[in-house]
Amino acid sequence: MDNQFEGYTKEQIEFINKKLNAAVKNEARSEKRIRSLFLESEIDLVRETWNKTETPLGIPFNDIIIDNINHYLNEMVDIKWNGNLDSMFKKIKKLTDYQAFTLVKVALKKDGIS
Repeated sequence: MDNQFEGYTKEQIEFINKKLNAAVKNEARSEKRIRSLFLESEIDLVRETWNKTETPLGIPFNDIIIDNINHYLNEMVDIKWNGNLDSMFKKIKKLTDYQAFTLVKVALKKDGIS
């Protein structure tokens, strides 16, 4: 089997490794930030309401999360959620698209879904 790094210089490989390590650290920081911003019950609600359909292109994750929560709570009349939706939605709206994606990822990881 050919070496996948054949043709790259040592400096190029070190540069790629440095960028990959930085990306991993950035992901860990983002997850930690999301966990500090949201209550466990809010993360649970995101997980519970996240539909497993394909995410539409061009729509920010913030809007998709809020729409999923609204749809879920309107459809499930017998479901009572004791949290403050206005506060949660304000937090979600302040997230960047990457942070909103990370919120979904954190919520799904909690259940072992990735």
